[in-house]
Amino acid sequence: MPSIDVMNLGRTWVELDLSALEANVRDFVSELAPVPLMAVVKANAYGHGATLVARCALASGASWLATATVTEAAQLRADGINAPCLVLGYTPPSHVLEAVRLDLDLTVFDLDVIAALEDAGAREGCQAKAHLKVDTGMTRLGILPEEVAGFVAAARTKSHVSLDGIFTHLRKGQDRESSAEQLDRFEAAVRAAEGVGHTFRLRHAANSAAWHHLPEARLDLVRSGGEILGLSTADKRRRRPVLTFKSTVAQLHTVEAGTSVGYGDSFRSGTRMRVATIAVGYGDGLRRGPGTWESVLIRGRRHPLIGDVSMDMAAVDVSTDPSIAAGDQVVLVGRQRGQEITVDELAQRLGTINYEVVTGIMARVPRTGTRS
Repeated sequence: MPSIDVMNLGRTWVELDLSALEANVRDFVSELAPVPLMAVVKANAYGHGATLVARCALASGASWLATATVTEAAQLRADGINAPCLVLGYTPPSHVLEAVRLDLDLTVFDLDVIAALEDAGAREGCQAKAHLKVDTGMTRLGILPEEVAGFVAAARTKSHVSLDGIFTHLRKGQDRESSAEQLDRFEAAVRAAEGVGHTFRLRHAANSAAWHHLPEARLDLVRSGGEILGLSTADKRRRRPVLTFKSTVAQLHTVEAGTSVGYGDSFRSGTRMRVATIAVGYGDGLRRGPGTWESVLIRGRRHPLIGDVSMDMAAVDVSTDPSIAAGDQVVLVGRQRGQEITVDELAQRLGTINYEVVTGIMARVPRTGTRS
């Protein structure tokens, strides 16, 4: 990768390999054709940087974007991204007018939101766009399949609401039997809408795991977030990783045996040792506990974290490498000189999933794109 001007990024930053992202999206689009891809960029594109990811995904063949909230989508619009965008999560009626002004598609499952869409569409002189969410077994958001006919009939009385899409979410996309059962319920919901005279332009159900195991779930759109970013899917498939999380050695200390390192005397050196203070902490997303990162890469070797992680700094035992100097790059996630710390490895250590590791990288950490 080309060199990065660390002074312009700060002490800690995220690098996105845009070549990897482009390849992942192009391959995905090719494998899905002719079904279009909806690139899910919610939660700051799973911690990767929503605007960078959205622009790259669209340029590489994605047709739609998706966020969880109107606020997330508004930032994309403010950054000049005008592609079709579905807000997947709950939108309070008070936020509907903003969504309509931003030309967003809203997820609906509540007639109060339909009423707000009608008011906003009338006020703006346009058709307010919506996708109906059907709960086929996730028990999260959505109406039940048997409620679809009545809901659609009520929505069709609104002259400024365009109920363009219908979708569901598969709770176990890697399991063909479970997903097929949910898909059957979804198809029944679509038929119920057709029974009251409504045809949806877009039907979507498949996520990163399901599109692979249940081709019939691809329908009119496939949603993917983690897979296009190179995060391993529920069935352990993995495209090229996109994210590297980096920091900097801020200071070096030589300490004698019995020296306390960090808050609360949680660590005291057992012998003379060399300690590096690195410029990253839990305020950046380096987990303090109960599980920890355990180690980082400096000059292509693993070195253990010691003591409690602070909000803005952490300590590393670098006694085994006297060449380490202030200003050296530290890799928290990614490769360095042939060694790698993966998101999946960290998720196992932290007792969580890979998505939580990367979405936990805080907003104050700048994101930048590079090319491999």
